[in-house]
Amino acid sequence: MKIEDALLERLQEYSRIRLSPLERETFLAEVGPILLEMDKLLSQKTDGVRRMGSPRVCFNVFREDVVEPSTANNAILEEAPARQGRYIRVPKAVE
Repeated sequence: MKIEDALLERLQEYSRIRLSPLERETFLAEVGPILLEMDKLLSQKTDGVRRMGSPRVCFNVFREDVVEPSTANNAILEEAPARQGRYIRVPKAVE
């Protein structure tokens, strides 16, 4: 696909940009080859080819849900820098 001047004008209008003559040349020089490669891809016959969502095969990996004893509250409170009763005291975050 070659970008014609009319198409480039519409693209500028839709994107609300104005390209200088040098920017137009640079844009055409950089985007032109990309569009040619896209044309090659679009010309390939893909009849009968299954779509795939991702090239990687992924499965959910879950660990066993095993009940284990947790750390005792008293042991945690002993490690806290400040505490108030059964709670860990922290600096006020919101005024």
